[in-house]
Amino acid sequence: MTYIVPVGIPGGLNSGLGGLPTGTGMIRRGGEFIALEQRSYLLWRAAAATPEAAQLAGWATESGIDQVETRIGSLLESELCIEHTATSTDVGRLAGLLIGECLGNGPQPSPRFVVRGATGRRIDVDARVFEVLLRSDGMSNLGQLCATVDGQRADVTLPPTLEEFASGLALMVSSGVVRLDRASR
Repeated sequence: MTYIVPVGIPGGLNSGLGGLPTGTGMIRRGGEFIALEQRSYLLWRAAAATPEAAQLAGWATESGIDQVETRIGSLLESELCIEHTATSTDVGRLAGLLIGECLGNGPQPSPRFVVRGATGRRIDVDARVFEVLLRSDGMSNLGQLCATVDGQRADVTLPPTLEEFASGLALMVSSGVVRLDRASR
């Protein structure tokens, strides 16, 4: 499955902030502010539910958003969204920002850790993904964070941490555990 995943932090719809047209959607990506026309911004926000590409296009059409394929193409071309599959490690060049809560693995030894997203959904992750989430500051490159975790592990039979992180990304984004942003370091 291919998902459309947003990159950046939402700034909401604004009423002419800084001379921008009323209804402009603002996004902070890395150190820059980007203004999108309202329909494109709503489409970008809907991608946070990480629907499959076809689902996102269907939602947009049902919601009365015109030129859906062109808008999605523009979001992808400008890197405000990425196309992501569970096996792609393209997220390694981006930063993650933890917006959910790391709950730990409880008082008894357990290889599974629990995170809770802003939606309230609880997700089990392995210890390596949990550590990457704890380190996700919204600026650091996810590939480097995962490599740091990999360098500390004793069990080299496990798949690379970046692969494990990427395999759960769609669920973590849609549950409000993590957002993606442009890495600044």
